[in-house]
Amino acid sequence: IFQEAQNNQVDFADLLDSNASKGSIAVACLNSESAAYPIDLLLQLKNRIAYLALVDGACNLFYDNQMLCKEFEPQLVTGDFDSVRPEVLQYYKDLPSTEVIPTPDQDRTDFDKCLSCLLDSQRLNLNKEIACILVLGGLGGRVDHTFGNLHTLVKWSSQCKPRIYFATQHDLWVCLPPCQESVECRLLRPRQGKYAGLIPLDQPCLNVHTSGLKWNLTGDTLSFTGLVSTSNEAVDELIIARWSGGHLLITVTYELT
Repeated sequence: IFQEAQNNQVDFADLLDSNASKGSIAVACLNSESAAYPIDLLLQLKNRIAYLALVDGACNLFYDNQMLCKEFEPQLVTGDFDSVRPEVLQYYKDLPSTEVIPTPDQDRTDFDKCLSCLLDSQRLNLNKEIACILVLGGLGGRVDHTFGNLHTLVKWSSQCKPRIYFATQHDLWVCLPPCQESVECRLLRPRQGKYAGLIPLDQPCLNVHTSGLKWNLTGDTLSFTGLVSTSNEAVDELIIARWSGGHLLITVTYELT
């Protein structure tokens, strides 16, 4: 049911396109402070969302926002339910089209357990192919939660067929495993993808070559104890990167039109 992701193609432009012809997406909403939630992006992509999962405390956010509660009915509610309020959880249990799955395992993040549920082919039985999984929330707030979700992102990026993206109000993130070929990242017009970052996560990224950036890398090594490429700038609609070694987090800023 999933479209095969091209390992060497990342299309941030298509991801933000509201046109349903760009493909259906699955959205996983993690617990996050409401002030930092990319609600406008969620609304823009409404017609493309084929499957919506709310994770634990994210249920409170949707329930408390009358517009979100009216416009979006999730297919899945999951988590260890230590954050969702009892009356909110009961509300979603009473919805006929929402499946509520407790995941009490404390050795895994709620995000990790949500992805396991999403990728259960027997559960996610859709008529439309899923182009990607978009994750909202789960960043900011407690730093240990943020790092836990980054750990989950690295874990799944090598084994998940649909590409996993994170979105905040200002940034799009994607974590890529090392690829034998160059990776092409297509942006929107420059003002919507001005800033970019290339951040190594698990192991050093070796022999990194890029084009399309203001400060390109030419065989450099990226590592947490050495160089990281943050606050870089995109000067083209196409960023091309090639590296070996570890997983690379690529971030770009965006503005909705």
